[in-house]
Amino acid sequence: MPARSRQLALAALLAVLLTACAPTATTTAPGALAPERTAAQPTRTTPTRTAAPATISREAWTFRGREGEIIRTTHYRIFTTVPNSVLKDRLTLLMEEAMHRYRTAITDLPPPPIRLDTYLMENRPQWEQVTRMLLGEQANAITRIERGGYATRGIAVYFNIGLADTMTIAAHEGWHQYTQRTFRNRLPIWLEEGMALYHEGHRWEGSRPVFLPWANPERYDRLRASVTAGRFIPLSTLITMTPNDHLEGNTPTVLDFYAHAWAAAHFLVESPDLRPALEQILQDAAAGRLRTSGTRHPQSRGFHGDNRTPQRPTDPLLAYSGMDPQVLDERFEAFVREIVRPGGRDRIISGRSPLQTSYE
Repeated sequence: MPARSRQLALAALLAVLLTACAPTATTTAPGALAPERTAAQPTRTTPTRTAAPATISREAWTFRGREGEIIRTTHYRIFTTVPNSVLKDRLTLLMEEAMHRYRTAITDLPPPPIRLDTYLMENRPQWEQVTRMLLGEQANAITRIERGGYATRGIAVYFNIGLADTMTIAAHEGWHQYTQRTFRNRLPIWLEEGMALYHEGHRWEGSRPVFLPWANPERYDRLRASVTAGRFIPLSTLITMTPNDHLEGNTPTVLDFYAHAWAAAHFLVESPDLRPALEQILQDAAAGRLRTSGTRHPQSRGFHGDNRTPQRPTDPLLAYSGMDPQVLDERFEAFVREIVRPGGRDRIISGRSPLQTSYE
């Protein structure tokens, strides 16, 4: 079980719980200045692409006697105590490129209303100090993370765990950070995580990050192992799963869930008749008009000790696609079994799709 995958999964699930349990207005980022709005942009206009997003400004910042700096980019305000200039410079480039991907890879989505505050701390003790200042008593859950980071209420907090792992976690958590501040409706957990996983895959070409959604051997290997071991998760099951299902140790395991959510995101993107539903779901969630039925969101189950089975709404995928769940299950299983066939991993390693058939 790779440490990065395990810690990323734990971070994301704990952040979901914290976001669901507490109001957003009571949180003030430690040491931060007043929120800064980004430059006015038309909500539905594709953002301008720059070859190498430039740092707008840098200024001195001190955290508990430790010298650092605040780095401003177009969409982010990065508070950091990391002395490693390569790590800092790459993070600023990756985050701006990731923001471009979040807003354009699937469909045209709006910019965040403010610069997103991000903390990149030199070590874990500093990261824990920021977390306790930010979350108070709720920090006890997040500090179970041994290495990595999290995003909650639109603020991301990381520490240096090496160049590659820090970048991967930032790409994943950056999606959560973006939707927490920008989307007016929350996505269902499986899709929120699926989109974050979709944006993990990247590699560097010189000093520029290139995002390749299929280039994710950790998620692929876990998916293949799950299928081989008979732990395939039907799509109709995946869309009903909640954080409690994982944190309470129920099967399938959390890493199986993440591997299948990663596959589900690719399934929707690669299916010509389902991609329009995915695009509309994302657009409507951002605009605050996401369509479901029923009285409670799946994410509300069990957060306050109420383990009774509530009336669940129709998952947006079923509502928007109008497709029978059994048909979706059959197609998703065929998709997964196709991508885990022998030879698929070689294509994943090179960042290419392992698909050889259409799923329309």
